[in-house]
Amino acid sequence: MEVYGIGAIAVPIPKEPRDEREACAQFEALLIQKLLEAMDRTIPRSALFPRKRAEEFYRLMWYEAVAEEVAKEGGVGLGERLLQYLQGAKVFSR
Repeated sequence: MEVYGIGAIAVPIPKEPRDEREACAQFEALLIQKLLEAMDRTIPRSALFPRKRAEEFYRLMWYEAVAEEVAKEGGVGLGERLLQYLQGAKVFSR
C-alpha cells in the first residue's frame, strides 16, 4: 500500500481489491442503516409510551447490526455497483 501526503498528513491509498470491496460493503451498510433510521422516524409515536434514551440507543445499534448483515449477504446491489465503478467497469448495462 502506498502512502501519499503533505507534511504530517498521510493518506493511505488502497491497492488491494479486497480493501475496495470491503469499503464498498461498509458504504452500502451505512446507507442501509441511514435508510432504516429514516424509516423509523416515520412511525407515529404515542405520548402514552414515550421513547427512552436507552431504547433509542438500542434501536440504533440494532439498525447498524441489521445493515451490516444485509450488506455482508449481498445487500441491495449498491456496493457491487460502486465497486464496478471504482474498478472502471461499465456500471449500467442493458
